[in-house]
Amino acid sequence: MRAGSHGGRRGRRTTCRGTGLVPAPGGDRITVRDLLQHASGLPEYTDGLLDGDAPRDRFRTWTPVELVRRAVKDGDRDRPLLFPPGTDHHYSNTDYIVLGMIVEKVTGRSYRTEIEQRVIRPLGLRDTRLPGSSPFITGPHSHGYEPVEKADGTLVPVDYTTVNMSVAGAAGEIISTTADLDRFFRTLLGGGLLRPAELREMTADPSGGGWGMGLEIATLPCGTIVGHGGGTPGYRTISFHTLDGTSQVTVDWTDWGTDADAGPATLALMTAALCPA
Repeated sequence: MRAGSHGGRRGRRTTCRGTGLVPAPGGDRITVRDLLQHASGLPEYTDGLLDGDAPRDRFRTWTPVELVRRAVKDGDRDRPLLFPPGTDHHYSNTDYIVLGMIVEKVTGRSYRTEIEQRVIRPLGLRDTRLPGSSPFITGPHSHGYEPVEKADGTLVPVDYTTVNMSVAGAAGEIISTTADLDRFFRTLLGGGLLRPAELREMTADPSGGGWGMGLEIATLPCGTIVGHGGGTPGYRTISFHTLDGTSQVTVDWTDWGTDADAGPATLALMTAALCPA
């Protein structure tokens, strides 16, 4: 399956000033924390690029610079930030693209290399990879479908399993399995990747906006859960876990059409699995 869609200390704001990564008015005031908590104010780069979740040019290779430019430029004119950095929250895939660029700026290596060396290999995630511009999924996999409207107005499913995922980049190009995702989150939440203070930052939601440091935070009747949801062409994924990582739900599915809202069913599944009677 494709898994869609993942700072600094409190106090003084360490910003992107001088990096040149966000060529927009106010972009130099954005912090890494803002990006991780979706408080940057950056517009969504996918606007006008997708039909639903399907890219209009499914085999084009995109660079991160091109994707960020889509977010902050309208032709030669600047697109303003949605709000001053750090003052509000708005989910934007652009935040993750910029975070990937920061990793490369700081380490001198691609974010793909860093993820492979720091996460995939140490955790033994054998079915997880970052394909770059390769459009293929290797090994056994489900197929993903997107709705396409015919001339008569009816919707038909079109197979979008083969697609160049550079359009998602650091915001969601990873191909994985439910087992690998569970192993990753179990290790992360069990303290196997970060120091305790860093993990506390990651799972805290001081603003009440539903975001920790790169994690989505939600509340069930039995308490707080953390994880992330996402969508890429033809695929939808949710992966949520108790704070200690001992109870987990990861689901991948494909949906299309007008009556394919899986939200109520996935919420019921998470509640049943993570809040046992």
